[in-house]
Amino acid sequence: RRQPSRIVPQPTPPPTMESLAQAVTTAIQTSNYSSLSTIFSPDPTTTPPSSETWHSLGQGERRQLSSHFIQTSTASPTFYPQAFHSPQIMTVISTTLAHLPPAVEGAADSVLRQRIFDFQVNEREDYATAAKFLSGMRMEDREESSVYYMDAIDRCDVFVKEGGDSDNEAMIGGEKKEKAKDERAITLMLRYKSTYARVLDANRKFLQAASKYHDLSTAYLHTDAVDLDDLLNMLGRAITCAILAPSSAQRQRMLGLVYKDERLSQLDALPE
Repeated sequence: RRQPSRIVPQPTPPPTMESLAQAVTTAIQTSNYSSLSTIFSPDPTTTPPSSETWHSLGQGERRQLSSHFIQTSTASPTFYPQAFHSPQIMTVISTTLAHLPPAVEGAADSVLRQRIFDFQVNEREDYATAAKFLSGMRMEDREESSVYYMDAIDRCDVFVKEGGDSDNEAMIGGEKKEKAKDERAITLMLRYKSTYARVLDANRKFLQAASKYHDLSTAYLHTDAVDLDDLLNMLGRAITCAILAPSSAQRQRMLGLVYKDERLSQLDALPE
């Protein structure tokens, strides 16, 4: 008697870039955080073997998929800011921001970092996390044709002037209200500007960094709003960056500016 042939199950083919991109788009449209968390799982051992994850892709395609998530999620009118409340999505965001191509269309990654900064400051008052995301922002202040060209200092000023916590401020009256608002504005401005200066410094844009550090070192110099040692520290950074900057007329002007500062002799008194 002839035995019926056995059907050997065929292995499921790995997901393609196209299928994963579609899955990401659908998950964003439906706010399916679990699906996005699975797709962009940083550890392949934590996902079921049958799951569609980006670990089946090469490095180049992973960067493209990360870029697709960033662009699609920032373009969605409903995904953010609600998604910022999800620890799963914050992990996905951190993972994808660390796996991007040299440029993302429309500088969508910078747009996302700015939104996270606004959310962490205004909703959570978590300045450390806000600064962490903002410090990774890709900035270009020379090539105006670059998608990453921006003047972060101007944006900082606008943010501080328009910002504020109306719920908390409504509970404070008279002079206390104005003082609390002023102190909050000063704190936000200095955090934002110092983060930008450090980003320029880390990217070896020493002349621009020196200028920003020097501006910070003179801010509120004749008030008690900022500790004088912190202002001296910024002056020291300005000098270091000015020395490291390439030789130019602008560098000479910056060196002349910092060397004329009357506080120069006080730098030796700062703790190491």
